Amino acid sequence: MLAAPGNELDRLGDALLDELPTGKERAITRVLASSLTRLNSAHSPLVLRIAAGLADAPIPGDLLVEVGAPLRAAPNDLGQAVNELAAHALVTRVAEVGGIHVHAMVRWVARRWPATGPDNAAIDAACCDALCTRFEAADDLRRHDALLALLPHAEHASQGDSFEAVAVGGNVGHFAELRGDYHAARRHAERALRYYEGRLVPVNPHSAVAKHNLAVALKLLGDSANAERWFGEALVDYERLFGREHRRTMLALHGLATTFEGSGDFAAARRVSADLHDLQRRTLGPTDPDTLRTLMHLGGILSDLGDYAGSRILLEPALPVCEATLGPDHPITLDLQSFLAVTLKQQGHLADARALEERLLAARRQTLGPEHPSTLLCAQQLVRTMLQQGEFAAAADLGAQTLAVQLRVFGPEHPLTLETEHDLAVAQIEQGDLDGALARMERTLAAQSRVLGPEHPHRRITQEDLAWICLLRRDLPRARALLEEVVASRERLLHLIACRSTKPASNSPRPCSRSATRPRPGRRSPHCSH
Repeated sequence: MLAAPGNELDRLGDALLDELPTGKERAITRVLASSLTRLNSAHSPLVLRIAAGLADAPIPGDLLVEVGAPLRAAPNDLGQAVNELAAHALVTRVAEVGGIHVHAMVRWVARRWPATGPDNAAIDAACCDALCTRFEAADDLRRHDALLALLPHAEHASQGDSFEAVAVGGNVGHFAELRGDYHAARRHAERALRYYEGRLVPVNPHSAVAKHNLAVALKLLGDSANAERWFGEALVDYERLFGREHRRTMLALHGLATTFEGSGDFAAARRVSADLHDLQRRTLGPTDPDTLRTLMHLGGILSDLGDYAGSRILLEPALPVCEATLGPDHPITLDLQSFLAVTLKQQGHLADARALEERLLAARRQTLGPEHPSTLLCAQQLVRTMLQQGEFAAAADLGAQTLAVQLRVFGPEHPLTLETEHDLAVAQIEQGDLDGALARMERTLAAQSRVLGPEHPHRRITQEDLAWICLLRRDLPRARALLEEVVASRERLLHLIACRSTKPASNSPRPCSRSATRPRPGRRSPHCSH
């Protein structure tokens, strides 16, 4: 390995002063230099420089091998290098991940140490590519524990000033969305948009995907106005780039309809979804999964509008079509039955809805597993049906089981976890445990304020129910204050809907629920996924 001359060591030591102001900066670099200059393997400094391109966290052995492959470092060579580095106390073995940890000071000096082989930019690109590939598996819930261990490295790599780094950020943002960290998802989408807009032509696929992803994050945060804006901009870009009949364009239309529905503007949601469904039937065919998904959402919107008969007319005939073309266990087939169950409940057919939801829950547990978000969402629906039927003990029991899984899989502040906490508080109200219900509902409201923001619909519902608890406890001043805040929030929402309805048609995105779909950038170019 190349040795740094004495004046270069002093320069490194002086630079280290900003990172570690202890007064011993030059001594530290000279001690590290003594170890670095005794290394024999040409791959030993490469291992340290790879570590410098990652975070100050344990590095799994398989990740080290994956990063080393494009740098022409064979697994055996890397293994020998790790043995040598461990012998010189430059790395610490971490048995839990089958890898190593490198101290921040060693990483800092290794990054700046003169060496042959790949430069830092090539090493950073290899780190980004490996992590981008790993996080492309974010949709597989079974991989989340492994991805959480890699998250510090992915976050670190995503801060680089390169296309590869921004692509990592896109996949990390999608992972954050799935984990319920919508603020992180928004942050990564905003960074990607700034990066692409500063380097590419105004209308390009990368910026369009970033706008779409930002819209999804904002919608999930309850910011309907800005979500509508960014879905609209993504829609305009997609039409210019790919045409009106491209799947990406139709995906943005679906997101726009979802935003309208989430904000309570069911009339606008119906209009966009109906136009989108007509477009998909004509271009994709009536049995395409995207067409069937839009039909399902349109049925849900009709139910939201109170047209329960119209909802059933759409959903019931679509079920055998889904079963025949997609299969009985396909997610869209199962989702459609879930939508139908909601409509049945709203028509008062609670027994039929419950029977359908119980079959759905069993099917999801078998096909997706007990910890999949769709399985847990189905359990939540069944809990609410039990509450409507007055079976409060059974609802509390299933809710507690669901909550235990959500706490383990998602954590205490995931939006789905908070919805279950809310349902359990409702069960406590009905069982007469007002003190327990008050404490749980207050915790849920505080967490939803942090996670979702003050204007999110779920937070408003929780605040209304908290006011109801206060009324039952004869705390009238607090109940009034809570309800006044809810009324003010709803008035702001109604103003938004009124402003939207009075816009000239030429200023609105040309048209086209219950879920948002986001495209995610790949390592080199954006792609859409359902």
